[in-house]
Amino acid sequence: MDVAALGPEAAAALAPATRVMLSPLTLEAPQTVSPLIGALLVAGPHRRLEQIGVSVDSLASQAALALERVGLSEEIHRRRSEAYFRTLVHNASDVILIVDDDDTVRYASPSARGMFGGALLGGTPLARLVDEQDRERAVLTLRRVRSGSARDVHDDWRVLRSDDQRLDVEVRCSNLRHEQTVHGIVLTLRDVTEQRELERELTHRAFHDSLTGLPNRVLLLERIERALLRGRRDGTLTCVLFVDLDDFKVVNDMMGHSVGDELLVAVARRLTGALRRTDTAARLGGDEFALLMEGARGPEDAEKLAAQVVDALDEPFRLTTGSTSVSACVGVATARDSDEAEELLGHADLALYAAKTAGKGQWQRYRPDLHAGMVERHELQAGLDTAISEEAFALRYQPIVEINGSGVAGFEALIRWPRRRGLVPPDQFITLAEETGHIMPLGAWVLERAAGDVARWQRDHPRNPPLCLNVNVSPRQFIDPGFVEDVRRVVDTSGLAPGSLVLEITESVLMRRDEQIRTTMRTLKRLGVSIAIDDFGTGFSSLSYLREFPIDVLKVDKSFIDDIVTDGQQVALVEGIVRIADVLGLQVIAEGIENAGQRDLLGAMGCSFGQGFLFARPMTADESRRFLSVSAGSRAASLVGRRGERRTVTHPVARGEQHVGDLSRLQKTSRMCDAVIDEVHGRRIRCGDQWLVDFASCNYLGFDFDPEIMEAIGPHVRRWGTHPSWSRLIGNPRLYADIEERLAGLLGAPDTLLLPTITLIHASVIPVLAAGGLVCVEARAHRTMYDGCMVARGQGASVRRFHGDHPEELEQLLASAPPGAARLVCVDGVNSMTGNLTDLPGLAAICRAHEALLYVDDAHGFGIIGERGPGETSPYGSRGNSIVRHMGESYEGVVLVAGFSKSYSSLLAFLTAPPDVKEHLKVTAGPYLYSGPSPTSSLATALAGLDVNDRRGDAIRAGLHRKTRRVLDHVRGLGVATPNTDDLPIIEIPLADSWDLDAVGDFLWDHGIYVTLAGYPLVPRKQVGFRIQVTALNTDEHIEQLLATLTELADRFPLQQHLSTPSPPERWAP
Repeated sequence: MDVAALGPEAAAALAPATRVMLSPLTLEAPQTVSPLIGALLVAGPHRRLEQIGVSVDSLASQAALALERVGLSEEIHRRRSEAYFRTLVHNASDVILIVDDDDTVRYASPSARGMFGGALLGGTPLARLVDEQDRERAVLTLRRVRSGSARDVHDDWRVLRSDDQRLDVEVRCSNLRHEQTVHGIVLTLRDVTEQRELERELTHRAFHDSLTGLPNRVLLLERIERALLRGRRDGTLTCVLFVDLDDFKVVNDMMGHSVGDELLVAVARRLTGALRRTDTAARLGGDEFALLMEGARGPEDAEKLAAQVVDALDEPFRLTTGSTSVSACVGVATARDSDEAEELLGHADLALYAAKTAGKGQWQRYRPDLHAGMVERHELQAGLDTAISEEAFALRYQPIVEINGSGVAGFEALIRWPRRRGLVPPDQFITLAEETGHIMPLGAWVLERAAGDVARWQRDHPRNPPLCLNVNVSPRQFIDPGFVEDVRRVVDTSGLAPGSLVLEITESVLMRRDEQIRTTMRTLKRLGVSIAIDDFGTGFSSLSYLREFPIDVLKVDKSFIDDIVTDGQQVALVEGIVRIADVLGLQVIAEGIENAGQRDLLGAMGCSFGQGFLFARPMTADESRRFLSVSAGSRAASLVGRRGERRTVTHPVARGEQHVGDLSRLQKTSRMCDAVIDEVHGRRIRCGDQWLVDFASCNYLGFDFDPEIMEAIGPHVRRWGTHPSWSRLIGNPRLYADIEERLAGLLGAPDTLLLPTITLIHASVIPVLAAGGLVCVEARAHRTMYDGCMVARGQGASVRRFHGDHPEELEQLLASAPPGAARLVCVDGVNSMTGNLTDLPGLAAICRAHEALLYVDDAHGFGIIGERGPGETSPYGSRGNSIVRHMGESYEGVVLVAGFSKSYSSLLAFLTAPPDVKEHLKVTAGPYLYSGPSPTSSLATALAGLDVNDRRGDAIRAGLHRKTRRVLDHVRGLGVATPNTDDLPIIEIPLADSWDLDAVGDFLWDHGIYVTLAGYPLVPRKQVGFRIQVTALNTDEHIEQLLATLTELADRFPLQQHLSTPSPPERWAP
């Protein structure tokens, strides 16, 4: 046929041919409805087309057959895909709905039957499925999706079941109206009812009392704040009532705590019943409750409620054990008294005190004059006038003894006021005497009478140094103009041995820092009187007054001594006080020593003197004289006089600077502290114009600048965003599961759990594992681990310290634990100060023998040390899979805690645990319950770091070990006494003179070396120095610069020396 018959476009395409042969493409199968599926066109000369006509027909038949096969293949693939997705939808736990434009359900997946309690019929309105409160939001969400402003929208709804139950669901709305196979809005519903209930329960616990269910103090104060705001806006009055039960302790002690708890619950119900719906009842703790009344017209409304509460609680309570009666007192305060929540509650508490003073079952409204005292105070004041005029007081003496020698160094004079009803507590009448001005004659009487008694004992028992007399002086007495003359008269006339009088003052005296205080102290010192700080550490002043004032003695308050045997923090505090006193040339007296354990521990710290019931209770003068006669054979050192010794010591550091703590001084003067780093190139950093080689970094493997790891961050951030915002309990990016699986395989652990930081793990996991039992923590464990143990102690656990180099201490502690109690042992895997390994096999064996769980912090070992074997590239072992594998141990009874922040340069941490323990921690550990995921970059670097570790980690560790050994060999060659014996890249350089630390820091800075300064009191005075941390990114040129600087430094500054140069550990010899 003519080409022109095909139309101009076809003719143009086939030009210059003028003739074309058309052969139809047909299917001859009988089931084919339309056999013609196309045509084959061949253009060319007329004669040539006639010659190939048969061949073209044959080709057309073959092409039709091929097209048929392609069509059949596509149909089969389409049907298989539909069947696949149909299977997914039918077996998915999530519900999938397709909603038409009229908001009716056209399709529901089979799982809808379980969610809605029955099958959904086509055409069911979506509004019928959604709770009434959420229907409008659901309609708006669908409208938003249809408008095209967002293709996918996430929301939270409550849906209705056929049995009228309500479920919380997460909803994802996708606009697939233009998809040929869907033509509608696709809703994906996930049941999160249990999750939401758990979240609501956790929130409720944070703001409510667990016993009564009432709001706690936090929620009450928040509601008071809001009520005060509404009251100011509406012109109404906010009132607070403080309620306290009378004799509740008697009920608790006589009938048991379970009955006491039942009574508190009944009181809570009765208080709630006495309030309006707009008011609030709260439990503050113990038997204390508070009531918030909003919208009152005047104070009389609150007074009326107080009377009603007193009457209501006066009625008997019917408990399971029978009828019980208690009464209550109520204190009332209103917004006219204060417009701040805390202060308003405090005013109500003060009014309650006045009510309880008046008797049981009373209520009182707050009055400003309540601050000046109550009825009892007026009674005491009247009695105090008479007692002073009649000298109706008595003195008691408590001996101050030498802790390690038991010799009596002196006596503290204590005043007592005996009355017909018994002794009046000293804190009551002394405070009253100060306020009324009676303290001056009372203090003068104590000083004169006590000086006379002790002067006689000095004459009866002459010795050198003489027996000392300690007398308490109140702040008001100390600043009285006649005080110094009273002391002068006693010193001149009593016969006391010169220099034997010690006046004890509290820190509040020194807080004034005025010239009168300084003048008084200088005058007293000229009289030979020594000054002691009583209750040291409990006041609010700073340590600077030890430099400003001529103090001789520090008395450590009993509150620091009570738990010193069991509380590591208390040990650290008291030891710090003793060290400070030793540096300043002061004596220390520990108060309240009641058992031998306290005495021995204090003696080991270097505390010289103590007093307490272990040695003797306060005694009369005759009893004290007999006590002194019995102890006459034991001579004690002098309580005073060391301050003069300090002044004779020569030292290059000025006296004023000597009293400034290393950390404070370094922070102000050393360029190594609080440095602002402007630029980082690998292990070279720039601070201002100064370039330094970084030997302070803990990124041991150098992953922080690994190109492969850095490049891995971008794709993950683009996929997950910078920081997914779900809480961990709600959902986790797939990265978490991938890392945990990889990590468990690397460590050979049963399972792992990722959490943000090691510090958070210690604070949240240690209390869970302790379970209120016994916690044994190694004495040199990291401070963050101590903090976690202290949290466990606050939740009922007992905490004990032991020394890792004395395993028998641990065995004794574990053996003494009550049967059935949980036992947890906490240790560092690698010591962060020395870089040395703990004896993990030995400790693990002891723990397993006593059914204790061993908790290991391997922050500085994970990534560096790993399993040992023939193929290892260095003594660090292979794979960097922790101290557990390095020591050939198993995870039986062992929980390993470590982080990616050191070797892997990623803000992420983990712990190993069996799967059941892991699941338990997910609902008990705060970071998993409340914290969101770590930043995506941290997860990405950890995952990429695991890849790099698999391929290049052992080679990197071999290089790191070589560089570390090079530094250590040089340091040991200089004879420096570095504590590092295990060749890890943490090298401590202790100074022979701790006062050189500032100058050493400047020297290193000027030579371009950046290190970590270890100052007192972070380390003991004898361990002050600096720390070198070698990383894989430190080049050989960096090492050369470091070694040359160390050589020059050793020539300029004295460093602690070994008596002989130690050889490296045999097991790690090259």
